[in-house]
Amino acid sequence: MLDGYACKACAQGVIQAPSPPHLIEGGMPTEALIAHVLMTKYGDHCPLYRQAGIFARSGIELDRSTLANWVGKASFHLSPLVDRMLEHLKASIHERLCCVSDHI
Repeated sequence: MLDGYACKACAQGVIQAPSPPHLIEGGMPTEALIAHVLMTKYGDHCPLYRQAGIFARSGIELDRSTLANWVGKASFHLSPLVDRMLEHLKASIHERLCCVSDHI
């Protein structure tokens, strides 16, 4: 939540800074929720259909295609970071380096 500020001497009321753009424009999910879905999928090896079931048991109806769309959007925005990390690894001075180029 953004802080709002008001001046007692002014009649303009509360002034609030615009909120930062969301990862998914016009979408409901926060960056924290998208990070949770990504971490659960790739870190915990839990496929999207299972995550949809877990959300459903909590009363949140999310289709697998919605989760897949979130993963795709996040992957697009994370690709420059992944590319930079790969460059850093390739420039490493280690003699042996194993890189897997699977994309999210």
